[in-house]
Amino acid sequence: MVDFFSEVIAGLKAANHIRVCVVFGSFARFLHGFGDQPDRYSDVDVQVITDDLPIFRDESWPKTLSSSPLLSYTHKAVFGGVNKATVIFDGGGVDVVILDHRSLLAARFLHSSGFSSISGKFRARMASFSDLMRFDYCMVKGSRKWEEFYREAGLAGSRLEITDSEAQSLSCAAFAEAINILGRIERGELIAAQRLLHLELVELNIRLLNELRERRGEYTYHRGRRAEQILPDDLRKYILVDSRCNKIELTHSTLDTMRSNRALIKEITGTLPIWNEDYLLRYACIQKLL
Repeated sequence: MVDFFSEVIAGLKAANHIRVCVVFGSFARFLHGFGDQPDRYSDVDVQVITDDLPIFRDESWPKTLSSSPLLSYTHKAVFGGVNKATVIFDGGGVDVVILDHRSLLAARFLHSSGFSSISGKFRARMASFSDLMRFDYCMVKGSRKWEEFYREAGLAGSRLEITDSEAQSLSCAAFAEAINILGRIERGELIAAQRLLHLELVELNIRLLNELRERRGEYTYHRGRRAEQILPDDLRKYILVDSRCNKIELTHSTLDTMRSNRALIKEITGTLPIWNEDYLLRYACIQKLL
């Protein structure tokens, strides 16, 4: 994987239209000299600042990165108008977050001018950008000014947090969704119930757990990544669901997930959510799900 990574980075650095190239994740840790060598399942995660956005829509572009056979290429919008290219070679995968050079130059100027302190909208955009900087990264191409900008963005720590009131509101929404899921289980819509359990309830618990660890100043990943490596058992259980697609197991998983939600809200805000845990249990019993 190291040879593949070196080849990809050399291709990105050689591209004249790429002004900045930043490596994230396991390969960044490897470049910094800590962490194990990335395994064959590790994608190369990079962020580039470019003068030529259209070139990334050309399916021939990835061939400049590696001599390994190209298996697939996708280019799509992901968040905030930012595009992402995903390239799968026979030798490995590459995820490229693509940023516009002119837009980032403007952001760099506004940031240095203190614009974040007077514009909530710009502050939110910078929070999204700096959120990435809190994780391991290594700039492999870019001027000293860009290095300073990335470092300051990371130190700013203006992350996108969940307030106490937002956490309580999200928990109430999850309670309503749990009632919906139990109803679907009772009607025999097990696949729909299983989907909503993971998409709504478990996903929220992952967000809440990230928030809790952020507040504690603990290292965390979004979307449940590396949960098995970094989370102790007493926290990992909050986001762990192990159920087959049948009424009894889905019901128990729904109730357990909401108990975890309740515990997380108490840890984050200091108070329990307003919804009654016993109501869910009684509802499940009335529907003869237990």
